[in-house]
Order: sequence, then C-alpha cells, then structure tokens
Amino acid sequence: MRELTAVKADPTATLSDVVAADFAIVHLDADLRWLHTTLGRVVDWHREVHP
Repeated sequence: MRELTAVKADPTATLSDVVAADFAIVHLDADLRWLHTTLGRVVDWHREVHP
C-alpha cells in the first residue's frame, strides 16, 4: 500500500500510473473487507458448531 501511495504522490507519475495504483489500492481494500467479513462468519460458525 505504501508503494502504491508513493506512486500516486510521485510528481513524475503518469495518469496511467495513478489510475493503476488506484485500481490496486481499491482491490486490496476490497480483499481486506472480504477477509474481515469472512473471519466474522467463521467465528459465528465456530460458536454454532461448538456451543
């Protein structure tokens, strides 16, 4: 994420570089949200299976 943010802040970055970095950041954010949601569901499932 820091590397991608650095690309966006680089004054020599092209618009294509910035858009690609934005895409990667949003994709990583979506992956993290999915992992967080799934972990919560696994915890709920574990409580259901092991009361």
